[in-house]
Amino acid sequence: MRGVDLALDGEQQFMAGIKTNINTHSEQYRENYRSMSALVDQLYTVTHQIEDGGGEKARLHQQKKGKLPVRERILALLDPGSSFLEIGQFAGWDVYPDYVLALVLLLAWG
Repeated sequence: MRGVDLALDGEQQFMAGIKTNINTHSEQYRENYRSMSALVDQLYTVTHQIEDGGGEKARLHQQKKGKLPVRERILALLDPGSSFLEIGQFAGWDVYPDYVLALVLLLAWG
């Protein structure tokens, strides 16, 4: 059987491939790809702005108080090398005319 290897607990299983009629060489596909790539780049840019947590000024303000930025505090609680899933990262983003941090409460799963 052809497909994707889904090795689970040492047991090899396969998922059948999905057939498609999409022409990845067509102009429409290339235009859609360029548009989606631009949106993904924009998403990463905004995500990095949010993760910055207010910039260098805010970081120095917290440092003066002896505090770590919120994401660094979370990473300090997790086992080394662990990752966490941030929930609600875009809550409040682009809602107000002035620059506002995207969230007040960071929810994470890790």
